[in-house]
Amino acid sequence: MMLRFLDLAKNYGVDIVKQKVQKDTLEAFKQAIGQNTIFDVAQNQEKIRSQVKKMTNEKIGEYPVVIDDIKISNYDWSEEFDNQIASTMKNCSGSEATRTAAEEGRN
Repeated sequence: MMLRFLDLAKNYGVDIVKQKVQKDTLEAFKQAIGQNTIFDVAQNQEKIRSQVKKMTNEKIGEYPVVIDDIKISNYDWSEEFDNQIASTMKNCSGSEATRTAAEEGRN
């Protein structure tokens, strides 16, 4: 293991590997989060974390590095995205209320 670490430092450099891991982790996160609706993210946090870990390890396979754990501590959305979520939630609630009223009117 020590030889692999020395190879890493000599051939790649710690900064290059760090940048690669950060880039690949972000790409893996975007891919994993993109497989969920905004409504499912809260329920699937463990699944998303596991997917990010797996995908990141696959992407950095050429380097002698293994990601043991990933902690996603902040799902930080832009204000625009927050507003879009709020609008979608409002529209869904409104649609549900309209459908319920229509069904009650039929009875």
